[in-house]
Amino acid sequence: ARTRDGHETAVVRLARRPMHLRYITTVLPPDEGIKKVTAMAWSPNSKRLAAVTTDRVVQMFDESGVKRDKFSAKPATADGGKNFIVRGMAFSPCSTKLAIAQSDNIVFVYKLGGEWGDKKSICNKFLQHHPVSSLVWPAHRPNEIVFATADGKTRVGLLNTNKASTLYTHPEQSMVVSLAASPSGTAVCSGHLDGSVFHFSFSTKICTKITTHTCAPYGLGFGVGAVSHENKHQSGGTSGASETIVCAGADRKIIFYETKPDGAKAKQLFDHGATETDAREFSCAKFDAAGETCAVGSFDAFFLYSKDPRRGTWRLVTSKKVPNLYTVSALEWRFDSGRLAVGGLRGNVDLYDAFVTKNSLRTKSGARFEVTHTSPTSLTVCRLSDNAKLALRTKTGLELRNVRVRKDRYVVAKTGRSFLVGDCETGLSSEAPGATDSAGGFESGETTDETVLDFDADHRSCVVKNTQNKTLSIVEYGLDGFLGVVKPSALNPELVSLVVCETRDSSQTPGDKKVAYLVDATTARVDCLVSGVASLRGVSKRSDAHPNSTNSQSSLTVPHAHKIDWLELNARGTHLLFRDKKRRLFLVDLSRSQKTCLLEHVSYTQWVPGADVVVAQSGKMLCVWYACDAPEKVERVEVSGDATQITREDGVTFVLVTNENGAPTRITLNESLVAFNLLLEKGDFHAAADALEPSRKRNGGLVTQETENMWRQLMASCLRNKSVKSVYVARRCAAALGNVCLADFLGADTNDEDFFGVGNEDAGGEGDEGSDKNNKKNANTNSKETRARTLLDAKLAMVNRDWGGAAEVLLSLGRSAGAVAMYRSLGRLDMAGAFASSHGNKEHAELLTREFTEWLKNTGQEERCGEMKQAEGDFSGAVKFYLKGGLPGKAAACVISAVSGSHDSSIDPRVIDEIVDSLTRARLFTTCGSLFLALGRTDAAMDAFVTGDAFGKATSVLKTAKISTKYSLKSLESAWGSYLLAKGGAENAREAISHFVEAGETLKATEAAIGVADYKKACFLLDDDETGSKSSKAACYAKLAKHFERLGEFENAERCFVTANDPAGAVEMHARHDRWDDARRVAAVSGDETAVTRTYVARGKSLEAERDFKGAEAAFTSAGEDDLSIRMYEKHRLFGDMLRVTEKRHGAEALKNARKKLALKFVEEKNHGEAEAMFVENGEWKLAVTMFRDAGLWEDAVRAARAGGGGSASKQVAYAWAKSLDDTLGTALLKKFGLLESGAAHFVDTGDFPYALVLAKHGKFPPTKIAEMYLKRALFLEDEGDFASAERAFVMADKPKEAIDMWAHCGDWQAAVRVATETAPELLNATLCAHAAFLETSSGNDSVSNDPTKESTSDGTAKVLDNKTLTEIERLFIKAKAPEKAIAFYVRYKLWDRAIQVANDYAPNRKAELEREKKLDANGGNSGSANSDKKSSNASGSELCLSLTSEADKLRLAGDYAGAVDTLLQIDLKTFNLKLLSSTDKKKLTHAWRAGVKLANERVPGKTASVVAEVAFRLRSIGEPSAADDLLQVHGVDANSTERYVPSVRSKGDAAFVRVQKSDKTLDKDESETDALRRASHLMKSGDGAGASLILSELKSGPPVDAKHFALYQQVAQSALSHALELDGDDLEKVMAAKSAKSFLTKLCDAVVKSADDTSAALSETSKTFEELNTCAHLVCVIATASSAAHSQKQGMEQLVTKAFSSLTRFTEKIIPADAAFFAAGAACRKRKENHNAAFVFLNRYLDIADAIDEVLEQRGGDHGAVSQKFASSLDNDDFETTDLPPPGKFLIPNRHFVPEPIREEIRDWVLALSMDRQITQTLPTRVCGGCGKNTWTGTLVCHLCSNASDACCVTGWPVEVSEKITHEALNAHTVIANRTEWNVWVSATGVCPV
Repeated sequence: ARTRDGHETAVVRLARRPMHLRYITTVLPPDEGIKKVTAMAWSPNSKRLAAVTTDRVVQMFDESGVKRDKFSAKPATADGGKNFIVRGMAFSPCSTKLAIAQSDNIVFVYKLGGEWGDKKSICNKFLQHHPVSSLVWPAHRPNEIVFATADGKTRVGLLNTNKASTLYTHPEQSMVVSLAASPSGTAVCSGHLDGSVFHFSFSTKICTKITTHTCAPYGLGFGVGAVSHENKHQSGGTSGASETIVCAGADRKIIFYETKPDGAKAKQLFDHGATETDAREFSCAKFDAAGETCAVGSFDAFFLYSKDPRRGTWRLVTSKKVPNLYTVSALEWRFDSGRLAVGGLRGNVDLYDAFVTKNSLRTKSGARFEVTHTSPTSLTVCRLSDNAKLALRTKTGLELRNVRVRKDRYVVAKTGRSFLVGDCETGLSSEAPGATDSAGGFESGETTDETVLDFDADHRSCVVKNTQNKTLSIVEYGLDGFLGVVKPSALNPELVSLVVCETRDSSQTPGDKKVAYLVDATTARVDCLVSGVASLRGVSKRSDAHPNSTNSQSSLTVPHAHKIDWLELNARGTHLLFRDKKRRLFLVDLSRSQKTCLLEHVSYTQWVPGADVVVAQSGKMLCVWYACDAPEKVERVEVSGDATQITREDGVTFVLVTNENGAPTRITLNESLVAFNLLLEKGDFHAAADALEPSRKRNGGLVTQETENMWRQLMASCLRNKSVKSVYVARRCAAALGNVCLADFLGADTNDEDFFGVGNEDAGGEGDEGSDKNNKKNANTNSKETRARTLLDAKLAMVNRDWGGAAEVLLSLGRSAGAVAMYRSLGRLDMAGAFASSHGNKEHAELLTREFTEWLKNTGQEERCGEMKQAEGDFSGAVKFYLKGGLPGKAAACVISAVSGSHDSSIDPRVIDEIVDSLTRARLFTTCGSLFLALGRTDAAMDAFVTGDAFGKATSVLKTAKISTKYSLKSLESAWGSYLLAKGGAENAREAISHFVEAGETLKATEAAIGVADYKKACFLLDDDETGSKSSKAACYAKLAKHFERLGEFENAERCFVTANDPAGAVEMHARHDRWDDARRVAAVSGDETAVTRTYVARGKSLEAERDFKGAEAAFTSAGEDDLSIRMYEKHRLFGDMLRVTEKRHGAEALKNARKKLALKFVEEKNHGEAEAMFVENGEWKLAVTMFRDAGLWEDAVRAARAGGGGSASKQVAYAWAKSLDDTLGTALLKKFGLLESGAAHFVDTGDFPYALVLAKHGKFPPTKIAEMYLKRALFLEDEGDFASAERAFVMADKPKEAIDMWAHCGDWQAAVRVATETAPELLNATLCAHAAFLETSSGNDSVSNDPTKESTSDGTAKVLDNKTLTEIERLFIKAKAPEKAIAFYVRYKLWDRAIQVANDYAPNRKAELEREKKLDANGGNSGSANSDKKSSNASGSELCLSLTSEADKLRLAGDYAGAVDTLLQIDLKTFNLKLLSSTDKKKLTHAWRAGVKLANERVPGKTASVVAEVAFRLRSIGEPSAADDLLQVHGVDANSTERYVPSVRSKGDAAFVRVQKSDKTLDKDESETDALRRASHLMKSGDGAGASLILSELKSGPPVDAKHFALYQQVAQSALSHALELDGDDLEKVMAAKSAKSFLTKLCDAVVKSADDTSAALSETSKTFEELNTCAHLVCVIATASSAAHSQKQGMEQLVTKAFSSLTRFTEKIIPADAAFFAAGAACRKRKENHNAAFVFLNRYLDIADAIDEVLEQRGGDHGAVSQKFASSLDNDDFETTDLPPPGKFLIPNRHFVPEPIREEIRDWVLALSMDRQITQTLPTRVCGGCGKNTWTGTLVCHLCSNASDACCVTGWPVEVSEKITHEALNAHTVIANRTEWNVWVSATGVCPV
């Protein structure tokens, strides 16, 4: 159950599984008589079951069926009789109320409470005029009850008003017999006595008639629509897309109707009356809470129908037949659909456990859970340890699957498009979308990943991590959908913090829901999640709301200077705590957007759980902040150790500190301060104050620094609460803080009339008394409580300095005098007067105004008096007050206002003069000018403006006032510009430019522009000026030129110099900036160019003297004297610059000569380093090496050689260096460089063998190495013709056979015999035999003769074998102890007497046989001779056939192929008795004849056609015409050919002659390529790939390069290689198959390469395939040769075979069958124990492939390629990840096994045994890749990580190591590469090149 596969398998079949009903118990036993259960109800929280029978007693049971309570239903009236019955019962959605419908025309609602034993009471009742027939309580409608009456009405009762209203009425008032509500609570339906069914929707308020049932629907149910998956997807997955109503009654039919806007149609009909003989009427029906399973009751039975979400239909899932149950009168489902209560006619109530499946889950910690699927869309999870339950139900209509339990508490399930999470402890669950197209969603499959759902963020929610989109989605338990989605920069839990606060009980306001995360590494963000989806854009403005208020700010961004590595929100979401990489701790107040640094060097920090207390450690100091709003208040505790954890247990909070020894220590925190914020959030202000009191008492009654801010926070919260109790606590806070005034003010009695100053007010007079009388009439109407509350609001407004609000509150109570008294006490008589005036008390307002004015005068506030007078319109009085107060500016403004307005402007002129004098003394000339201007005195105003430097106003007046004055506009502009320049500043100067321009003074404007560095504008001004003097303009241009030179704008500078008539300055400028061409150009335009050249030369020499060589070079170059630069650089030994100038001036050849000259100069100076650099740059590195060698600097010589000529050149120098030293030092030197072995090989190859032996001696070479050196020496001497010395070298190399072969090759058999006798006696016999064979083939003279003692050759000549030669040959064979060979020699020459004589002397057992053969030969070889007849008569046909076959094999091995063919064809029909010829005999004949054809085709091509014709004739004679036709077609022989087979004729006297066949085995010249291809094709059809490859290899020029034959070539090569790799068969045939395949593939590849110029694109892929085939063929040949008897026992050959076999696994994709390659590689590795690791891996892979072959063979019906690829792709490739082998999906899987079954089983046993061996690592050996430095398989050619390619060794196919790499020029002109060790092993063993 804990695996993903197990869950998915269970889910796939969930919708098709039946519902199981298991009887649990009977909670209400049956009665003896009829006691019908009339109603049952199960509470939504599944904790209570109520049942009532006809006795009207409501029985209450708990969830396990135990009776816990009961009560009797009350009649409608107190005096009413108990003659009613209960028609229906329903629990409220909150499970605390129970509604009971009674037949005595009433509905009661009982309040039961939340726990057993709570007092019950009737909270609502609805009295009706007719009996109540049924009742339902719709879901999600806590205040609405729906019931029906007997008059056909369906009514709703409202609990909050205790009134009922009619929803709809039956048109004919037919009685309602049943009532049902939809699962969502949005609609109800009713069934009537006449069979009609009505539907009412609460949302639309529309009643619709659904259908008319065939009978009264006593069984009525309301469920969800049975929609299919497709419809569900199209409708968005909503459950309200359609609804299903089930009707059942006396007609024994069950019909499911689907609601439609235009009525209903029968969705499905279940006619039990037609299908069941004992079916009875249906009495009741009930849907479960999900509306997906319906129970229908009948007689002695009940049925369960369920919705199939896959097909969208309803189906009968189970039925229960209970004998003696009688009629089922009531059915009720538990809310989680896991239990069904069945009520019967006899009053019994039975409980049944209903489930589809039950699974048991066990978490990693051992906790056990039971998962019960009650339907495909709902399930219940129960924690068995404490019986905690959680019900999950999806709203998508899809199946629930893949249930997981996390942290022993949280449950996760998923559907196809959503996932559900829930908390077992709280019972809350949520459903969120899981599709990628949902907002913030994710793939539903990802929910199985343990990294996706995070339950540690907050206990009220979980976080969904989408690792693909890098988003976090928050789900709150109990709310569907995502609470919000954010996209942080990192998903690290330490960088994301989530807070979901609970809903506050007092205001039902949702708690704060915030998430903090990182936008980037240095920016934190806090988002509010109350809107459903977190905002990802924008930052809200600062809010002044209280931190506890919901949604105080939508988001807040907190930028920081350094990376943030940890952050966390407090429990209330009001503060953010974070730490950066510099270990600094910061606190952010989210309400004020304020960031504060708390501490540095922080090693540990954490919020106290559930509190706003911060704990942090820095060094040995533990810091605690009890008040977040006062971060400066901190409590420090010194600790020894590291803080690790903060824990709250049993009301105590402590910090766990662990010291260096690991011992924990507890640091207890102040619990009262820790709990303060929790109490404050709950609104328990008294408890919060009590929590702060102990700290104050310990401090001597004073508030501590840590708690001061807490007292203030508590007081602010109390004042905002505005209750009497909170004000009392606020007074306590004020007293604690020492604010006595506030404490007294809060403690004053607000009901006291003197509190607001009414009793003490005397200034009000009669006006106040009259006003109070009128107001008191209204105030008296208020109640005492409301009055006190209002006065308290006024007091609190005054505390908050909201004077206007306090006045309005007092005014509402009729206390306007109190408001005036309040303003007076504040000293705000102006506000008091304004308040009195605004409320109609004008007289009182005037008195207050006069009083305020007198107070201003007495206090010296003349300005305020003047403002009041001005506001009243008394300008003269205002001017006097302003002047008295020393404010002439305000006085002038008052006069200007009076003159410009419509007021009386008759102001005393003396006052005007006084104002002017005051302004002049105060130097307020601008104000004075404005005053004059207002009075119409323009000239005076102009003077004042000019005097006050107010040129702007002056020019404005001059422009607007069309009068003549002494000032002109240009003079004002000029003065204005001068004034601005005098003020200084860049801005003033820029403004002055425009004024000078307006005044026409261009030079001043230019100077000003130059002054502020605005040179472009200055230049523009000068260019446009045509009036200025030339000298003045020249000076300006000179300044501009210098400026442009500084800016690098040389063209503008040059223009300015020239304009200023100073071309020399331009030349100097260009020269200073190395702009010599421009300097020459300017000089040429203005003067003599020759003089310029001399100037440059002189300047260059001057710069040279100053050692400014670059400048001097530039000068010389400008003068055209580059040789001066060269001599200068040579003089100063600046050779690099000298060479640069030389190359630039004279070219590359001069540069090379200069370098060589310098190099020789450096050699003379013994400056070898510089000389080497010159030689190398010239490409003459050999001269550098010679220089170092002549100087004795060998190390430098080696280095130079390596740099110039690479490793080979450096080795040559090293060899020369070693030889220049004595033997010991030379050997040590080569050993140091790692060149000892290669050096010895070098000296051997160059002929200096003595020095090579010296190196070997001092280098302590192993004997094998010295032997190799002697062998090379011997081969060298043999090539030089010094055979005697070569013999000694061969003997020293322990290679006597090579010495013998050398003498044999030279024809000196005496020396060969001597060497064999002295050094290798075991080779003596072989040497003697070879000598005899040599005499046989080489003795005698060629001549044309018919003498029978001569051997006839193919060209008509004969070799004479005289008696002496025959005797010598016989002697040699006898001496070699090989009489059999002597006999065979004589038999071959038909010298029967000599043969019989030898047999008589040395092999008597052969004598009789030879005599018989002699007689047979005397008869001419005819099988019909008497001898043959005798033989046939004495032996059976089978024995004779076996004897002739054996004789043919001997002839074939002896080289007499024609004789072997003749012998095979002697087996004919006469060999067997024709009358007794059986099928077995036919097979033997056919086999012998085909062997003869094959041997003739391969070895005797001249007889092939006749042999084929003879065999075809014989096949027809035994009834095999089709085989004969095929044989003729394969070999291209015409069936009508007259050519017949004639045996080789040996006359009786021709005993000394034998026919010698042609040595060339290729096809005859006249045999066409077409014929060869046809023969090869036919051989392939018969499966003979070896024969086909032999035919293709015999083509001299190779197979033709034609694309239409490429498939045939590939088939032939693959078949031949498969034959060569077979386990059984003739070894010689397998070797020939491999060699022939290699032969024709090599020719084919060469031909393809030659033709690649024209068709390279078409042949590239084909060429690659043939190259791979050729490589495989070469490896197979290497394996065959190294495995042969002649070489297998030689040193190192077994390892070569192992490596070659492992290389073949690289070609398992197209060429080599995968099972053959891996078996061969594993078997080869298995032979050596050190290779058992690799053997295990290869053989294990072979067994996997063998299993795949078995699977493929079992499925023969399908496509072999597709099936094999399917099984191969399923193979695990972990063991071969470090290789370059093809993946299993690309393997060439054959359709038959390569290895027989017994061997396969033996391999299985071996692999199984090896897997138990701990010494076996079961991995392939690895090497370090030269490209990436990582480990890769030793045999890998291409690194699996970096794709670094290595060369393949031509011997084994393994990668060539750099230190072992050698190259060799093969005979076919190909250069081959190999590892030195493997090359030497091969050459030493075989003596030939492997290619």
